Amino acid sequence: MEKSDFKVTKWEEKAIENETDLFPVHTVEVEYKISGILEGIAYLQYLLYYLEEDVDGQQAEARVSGFFHFKRIYKNREGTFTACENGTFEEGRLNINAQIVNA
Repeated sequence: MEKSDFKVTKWEEKAIENETDLFPVHTVEVEYKISGILEGIAYLQYLLYYLEEDVDGQQAEARVSGFFHFKRIYKNREGTFTACENGTFEEGRLNINAQIVNA
């Protein structure tokens, strides 16, 4: 199985509403440096809905929805694609299902 490694180079998160108990949704801008079968940079915009009242960084659980835009190289060919992603963030791991919407 061919793989890629994702390294987070940017994670900017902020609450949509200051009263997170009332509306525990955050926006996140993410940038990944990717190496492996994919080589390049990915830019993401996520919404995170926290399932707990206390948002404790990497131990928090959240539902995740957003868009992933990649540009550079896939199997030695240059190009771009955009995917719609949905999943969860649990115990410091992002578990995502993605569907390419433009390539």
